[in-house]
This record gives sequence, C-alpha cells and structure tokens, in this order.
Amino acid sequence: LIFASDDIKSQLPEEAKKFAKTDVNYKKIMEQVTKNPNVLYCCVKSEAGRLNELKNIFSELEKCQKSLTSYLESKRMSFPRFYFISDEDLLQILGSSDPRSISPHLMKLFDNCKSLQFTKNDKVIAGMSSDESESYEFETPSKTEGAVEEWMTRVDVEMKKTLHVIAKKAVFYYAKEDRIEWIKGEKEKQLGMIALLGTQIW
Repeated sequence: LIFASDDIKSQLPEEAKKFAKTDVNYKKIMEQVTKNPNVLYCCVKSEAGRLNELKNIFSELEKCQKSLTSYLESKRMSFPRFYFISDEDLLQILGSSDPRSISPHLMKLFDNCKSLQFTKNDKVIAGMSSDESESYEFETPSKTEGAVEEWMTRVDVEMKKTLHVIAKKAVFYYAKEDRIEWIKGEKEKQLGMIALLGTQIW
C-alpha cells in the first residue's frame, strides 16, 4: 500500500520496483509453506537456499525502509509541521489522493484546529474550525493543488494571514463600540482568543 501511491512511486521509482519484486518473492514462499505447513520441512528439507532467500528479502526491505525514511524527511523539511505526526500517519496522508485524509491529523498539526472547510469537490479550502466549533473563513481560499506539503504550506500561511486581519479589525472596533456589543460581534464576529487579544491590547 505504501508504494502504491503515485507520488511515492514517482519519487522512489527504483524502491517501488524493488518492493514489488520482494513482495512477489515473499508471497511465493508463503504459498509453498501453505502447501506443506511443516516447520522442519519448510526451513530445512525444502528448496535449498531458503535461508539466503529470506535474508535477501530482509536486506531488500531494509534498503526500501531507508529510502522511505529519507523520503519522509524531505516531506517534513518542506512542511515542518509534519514532524508533529508519526511516520505511519504521514504515510497515510501521502498515500492518499483525497485531500480530506489530512483531517484526522489536524489537531496534531495545528493547535486546536479540528477541521478544514472544503468546497468545490474538495479542491478548495475556504476556512477552518476549532474544537469549540468556532470558525472563520480565509481571506483568500486555498487550493489543494500539487503535493500535500505544498498546499498545506499555503493553508498554514493563509491561517496566519486571516487571523492577522481579524485581530486588526477587532482592535479597531474595540474603541468604537460598547465592550459587550464588541464581544458579541454584531459587526464582526469575535473569536474567543481574538476577543481576549483585543482586550489585552487595549
């Protein structure tokens, strides 16, 4: 499943081929074992070189693992927040062509970001929601085009940019409105942390 991803295949073509060949060899051995499930026969009396065959499979898988580890590191270098999740989680994200596959991992990647607001057949992210069900729309919707680390970087930038704009408006209206009305946000809905920030600034 790992090397079935188009992105991984394109980035690690040799390793993908190597893994596919190793997988075939391993399945062949398992088929032979199924026909005669006797440990002594399978390990000693069966085809000569079984031990070497298993050692070769292990060696090839180790090489694939090292290449895969380097590949994951390159993804994390491109989008450092991927350091917050495990290799297994990252592979699950990279191995899927569905942008929504990022959703179960958002709380690990971003503080209190529970979900992203997908629109237009999941090709655009229009905003985000917190664990307290507070939400806001991005100033500029972000497209889910290119590699996942590329569009997640754009989402990260847009989150900061939009929160900056919201905070700026909150501070501006604080001096012009009644404090209670400002918190309720009749003109501009206030997020909890933005309300606290605006109060601290003033």
